[in-house]
Amino acid sequence: MPDVSAEGRRVLSGNRQVIVGLGVLLLALPLWWGTDHFVPSLTAKRVVATAICYTLHDASEAQLRGALIAARTQAAAVEATFEPGGSPDGHGATYYLSVTADTPEKARSDLAAFTDAIKIAFPLAERNLLVSTNNSTVPESNELGRRVTFGLRTTVILMILGGQFLTVIGGHRAGFGRAGLLGTLAWPVVVFIAANGDSGGTRRRAGHGQPFELPDWHFVVLFLALTLVSVILSLWLTRRKRPADGRPRS
Repeated sequence: MPDVSAEGRRVLSGNRQVIVGLGVLLLALPLWWGTDHFVPSLTAKRVVATAICYTLHDASEAQLRGALIAARTQAAAVEATFEPGGSPDGHGATYYLSVTADTPEKARSDLAAFTDAIKIAFPLAERNLLVSTNNSTVPESNELGRRVTFGLRTTVILMILGGQFLTVIGGHRAGFGRAGLLGTLAWPVVVFIAANGDSGGTRRRAGHGQPFELPDWHFVVLFLALTLVSVILSLWLTRRKRPADGRPRS
């Protein structure tokens, strides 16, 4: 007859492992979120102010590009870059404009000077051109920030794997069946999907820092991919054992 006290200690230890594993999994989400929001701010030495330029009515992309080039010549001291983008309504042309400077105030003032130069160079700008500027600035991406982000995201991956393994092994020791183990693995996924869906997770378009609303599904997809490993482990731990004659035990 098994030692009841030893069995109780094993179940209690398994439950503790499950709690620790779930805690590690929940901690992974804010750490991943911090790589997008805090790391760039802490490592950046310069900032970027952004704007979007749209053509209206009969204006062409060639006119907008010509105005951008003329503005770069006129405001040569401004560190500006621009790149084409898709038009929201499928008509006209759109360009994303970025101005980089040492301080937010300088970036915003340089952006204002550059957009003024665009309007001067663009034919009938009041009728055919719309310039939408962002009031806020974003940190400029740099090599240090990219290295820190890579290190933190690697840590998050290890945390997810470690947390899931603790949850599965602890649940198995605590006597969870197959359904219990799979259910324990499933509820953090639901929590992360709900958290991303509610927050909207502001993302930034690479290259110009233009924000637009999209959930950060990168983390959810990564979590689901790593969960497959833990699901396989759960299925293996809860497999039906066979006796020596090969027939399943009743």
